Amino acid sequence: PEEFVSAVTWFLGGPVKLAIVPGLLISIMETARTLGIWLIPVKFLGTFPFLTYLAIYIMGYAMGAADKFIEPITKRWSWLYFLTGIGLCVGYGAVDSIPYDLNGPAVKALLTVTCGLLRGFGMWLLLIGLIAVMRGKFTAKGWHRTFREMAMPFYLIHQQLLVAFASGALWVPYLRTFPVMLIVTTIPIVTIAFLITRSGPVRYFFGLPPPNGSCLPGKMLRGFLPVLVLTGLVLLHILLANLL
Repeated sequence: PEEFVSAVTWFLGGPVKLAIVPGLLISIMETARTLGIWLIPVKFLGTFPFLTYLAIYIMGYAMGAADKFIEPITKRWSWLYFLTGIGLCVGYGAVDSIPYDLNGPAVKALLTVTCGLLRGFGMWLLLIGLIAVMRGKFTAKGWHRTFREMAMPFYLIHQQLLVAFASGALWVPYLRTFPVMLIVTTIPIVTIAFLITRSGPVRYFFGLPPPNGSCLPGKMLRGFLPVLVLTGLVLLHILLANLL
């Protein structure tokens, strides 16, 4: 929708906004998650940063919707984003290796906030920088484009298929060896990811643009109906998995 693209352009339009707004949001979530685990040891909080990943997914969707406005920014500042992200991630690893238990509560809280900021900004800048650099290096059509399209479906399905196979293969001596498991799982996952790129409207549910004239995402709620349904299902799954 034009209103959504306009809002994204206002919030993320510009090299500084694109780096700070999502990075700060992710950093706050990372810091709150870590502090919450210490202050409120509830099973629901867990240790998996699902809110962080959900924020990254939403930001990615927003950038994809306004790609014609965002792409020139990321293209111009790609290496700065990429190298800064690497530096912040290295800094996060260094600070996170400091033993928290050897310090008092104040230092512990300071290290937690510092780690949250470094991790949040680092993962965001590394992500958008790496994508921008790769888009600049691999722009030709053919197998480059095919593998780029397969990346998101592969990422979304690999864990589920790998866990499903491993849960049964671990009981068989030869199948549970690493080389066999690597080959047996990689081939079907890559094949399914390729088929998803050729699946027409179904591509939409795997972060790929549907073909022209597709029935998805549709016109109801200005095309947001599938996104809202998927978001509700993900939240319901998270609640059931952590509370039951």
